[in-house]
Amino acid sequence: HMLFKGTPTRSAHQINVEIERFGGSLNGFTGEEMMSIQVRVPASFWRQTLRILLDIAQASSFDPEELESEREVILEEISMVVDRPDYLAQELLETALWPGHPLGRPLTGTAETLASIRSEDLHRWYRQQLCASGVWVTAAGPITLDEVRDVVDGSIERWPSPGDRPPAGMVPAPAFERFAPTVRAQQRTFEQVHINLGFPAFSECDERRHALRLLNFILGEGMSSRLWYELRECHGLVYQISSDASTLSDAGSFSIQLATDADQATESLAIVGAQLRRIMAEPPSEEELSRAREYASGQLELGLDSTLAQVNWMGEDLLAYDRVLSISEQIESLEAVRGQDLVEICRLMFRRNQLAIGAVGQVPSQDVMIDALGLE
Repeated sequence: HMLFKGTPTRSAHQINVEIERFGGSLNGFTGEEMMSIQVRVPASFWRQTLRILLDIAQASSFDPEELESEREVILEEISMVVDRPDYLAQELLETALWPGHPLGRPLTGTAETLASIRSEDLHRWYRQQLCASGVWVTAAGPITLDEVRDVVDGSIERWPSPGDRPPAGMVPAPAFERFAPTVRAQQRTFEQVHINLGFPAFSECDERRHALRLLNFILGEGMSSRLWYELRECHGLVYQISSDASTLSDAGSFSIQLATDADQATESLAIVGAQLRRIMAEPPSEEELSRAREYASGQLELGLDSTLAQVNWMGEDLLAYDRVLSISEQIESLEAVRGQDLVEICRLMFRRNQLAIGAVGQVPSQDVMIDALGLE
């Protein structure tokens, strides 16, 4: 938020005026392990725009008055989660999945932590973390690497110096092995109960991530998945059912999200558990695995339809691997996955002691939810 609130040479309004006069748009996001600021403009204005982007990244002012204004905006975002049971269930799941670890904390922070941040804290963190060695610049469009490098190299001296302290590293991920299921639940009077299940999985650098990607499609990504078919089409039990595979630099997770009436929650969990046990016992057919490969390959190709998607793809790969993986290389890795590979990763993940649950609504008891899944 504060990176867009002005520099010594440009106010927040001037930044917006300069970007939008070119027909461009400015945006950014924060993830568990990275922060990104990005801009999209017609190709003829890329140099001017990149210089503005570098000014934002290198010299944001963190004005105390602007900080107070943005603090209120983020407090509203935090309050919004309380009224969104799907968001709240996911936050509770992450707390259960990563207890006592930064990954278990909400990205927005809490009202208490937000209230404690001062302008000088942002300056200190900024000088320590956003030095040149920790930044990647990616660009897509009718431009060359040398052209971009000339603009970036011309501003190298403006990057903040970390001084005597190097950038702080990330807190190491918790051990994969857990010793007991963990449940975080809030009893609320929503019409439906939202239950999110999670299991530790594999990191971005683990070759098993490719099998995890295919498993996600087979189990819950899309309306042709097993969970959607069984719970929605065959039994009509759920309003929403999906799964998600998340990979980070040294950790990962596999999660399942469902929303159903409170009196159908236990039956829904029993069917989810049956599907998890099924894929641990029997590999998917070659036809089902082939569909998963084709879907994942198609998603990779469709994901590069825009220049903005391309810069995100390059940036994420550079942060994870220090190089950009080609689409053909990723498809080749997906083609190498066999059905038994999915069975093996499922047997590692889908165990009772690995289970984490986040739930909101008229939630069944902890023991009822865990037992309904029937995991060993």
